[in-house]
Amino acid sequence: MKETVLIQTRGVNLKLKQAAEKAATKQGFNSLQDAIRVFIAQLASGKVEISINSNIWSITPEMEKEYDQDYQSYIKNPQKQKSFTSSRKLINDLINE
Repeated sequence: MKETVLIQTRGVNLKLKQAAEKAATKQGFNSLQDAIRVFIAQLASGKVEISINSNIWSITPEMEKEYDQDYQSYIKNPQKQKSFTSSRKLINDLINE
């Protein structure tokens, strides 16, 4: 008997999931899960190469609003912001929070 595990992911946009389901069905898969299983098997065997293209990534209006809020908070209260002189000090601070 093969040992199996459940893999979950969070934060997948609903429209993206629905588009992926349609694409999987169009390519002959019974479900998106079947397509993901094939992808994982090919990734594990080295048949799939993933590259990140920074030209594809863009800031959504929601992200821009959040970044702007963070920036405005910093401008209003710069003394509340932390700064570090080394990555080690930053990591220690994060661990000790």
